[in-house]
Amino acid sequence: MKLKCSRSELLNGFSLVSRAITTKSILPILSGISVKANDTVELVATDLEMSIITSISSNVLEKGSSVLPARLTIDILKSLPEAAVNIDADEESGSAKITCGKSRFNIKILSNKDFPSLPEIKSEKKIMLKQNAFNEVAHQVVKSASSDESRPILTGVLFSLKEGVVDLVTTDSYRLARSTMRVVGEGEYEVIIPAKAVGEVGRTQPKGDDEELEIVVEENQVKFNCVGYSLISRLIAGSYPPYKQLIPNTFSTDVEVERTEFEEAIKRVKTVAVDNVPLKLSITSNNMVLSANSREVGEAVEEIKVKTEGSDIEIAFNPDYLLDGVLAIQGEKILLKLDTPLKSGLMRAFDNDNFTYLLMPVRIG
Repeated sequence: MKLKCSRSELLNGFSLVSRAITTKSILPILSGISVKANDTVELVATDLEMSIITSISSNVLEKGSSVLPARLTIDILKSLPEAAVNIDADEESGSAKITCGKSRFNIKILSNKDFPSLPEIKSEKKIMLKQNAFNEVAHQVVKSASSDESRPILTGVLFSLKEGVVDLVTTDSYRLARSTMRVVGEGEYEVIIPAKAVGEVGRTQPKGDDEELEIVVEENQVKFNCVGYSLISRLIAGSYPPYKQLIPNTFSTDVEVERTEFEEAIKRVKTVAVDNVPLKLSITSNNMVLSANSREVGEAVEEIKVKTEGSDIEIAFNPDYLLDGVLAIQGEKILLKLDTPLKSGLMRAFDNDNFTYLLMPVRIG
C-alpha cells in the first residue's frame, strides 16, 4: 500500500477515528487504525463496542491495506510540517515508511487480516435530524448517565421514538435528565445506546446549521451517519427502568430564577463545598440564599432575587450535580420546582419543557 496525502488531511482523519480506541484493551490490533487504500482511503478504529469510520482525500499510488499504530502515527503527524506525507506500508515485512520532506520514519505495523470486520447495518429504522439539534440534547443528557459498569443499563441513553418524537433519557440514580426533540422518521421503538457513543456524536462540529445526521437502528447495533464520518455502536441489552414514575406531578414551591445569575452564584458558593459538602438553598418570598459550610475550609453565602410561588423551603443538593443541570438548560430563565426537603427537585427552562432535570436532595444535618 502506497499513498500520498497532505499532513493535515491525515492528521484530522487519524485523530477523528482514534476516539474509538480504548486504552483498556489487551488486544494489540485494537490499538491500531485500519487503513484501506482503494479508490479512496478509508480509516477505521474500533474497541469492539464502538467503531468510527471516515474517508480522506489522498493520491493512492498502490492499492492495499494495513493497520498503523494509532498513537505513534498521530504523534509523528503532529511533529511534521504542513506538507505532503508519503506512506509506504508492506504487510509482509511488517513495517511502514512515513516520509515528509527530509523526515523519514520506519514503524512496525500489523496485518489488516486480523482487524475486526464491521457489522453491516441494513435496517429500515432510520431517522433524520439536524446535527446541531442532536448536539444540544446530547450535551444535556450524557452527564447524567452512570459510570458504574456493574449497572450497564444506566451507563446508556434511553432512545425512544414515538410519533416522530424522540426522548433521550439518562439517570445515575441520583439525577435524571430527559430531553425531547422532533425528528423525521417513522415507527415506534426503544433502544439503549451507550452514553460514550452519544457523547462522541454530540462532539461533531457541523459546518452549517443545515447539516443533517442520519441514525439507523438495528436489532443490536446503531449507526450514526454524520457529515464526514460514521459511528457504529453496539446497543445495551435489557430494559430501561420505568423513569416516568419517578417524576413528581405536584410541587409546593415554584422558583423563577435568571439562569446566568444562578449559575455564577452556584460556582462561587461551591468553591467551599469540598468533601461532599452540600449546597443549601433557602427560599423565601422572592428571595434565594445559597450557602455551603465546611469545617475544614469555611463558609460561603450568596443572596439572589427570584420570583416565587408557594411555600418557603430549605433544601440541599450536590453542588456539582446542581450546576450540571443549570448548564444543560437553554434559555435566560430557569423554573425550579420543589416540594419538600426530602423529595427530588425539578428544573427546566422557564418557557418550555423540552428538557427536564430531576435531582435528588441531600439530607441537611
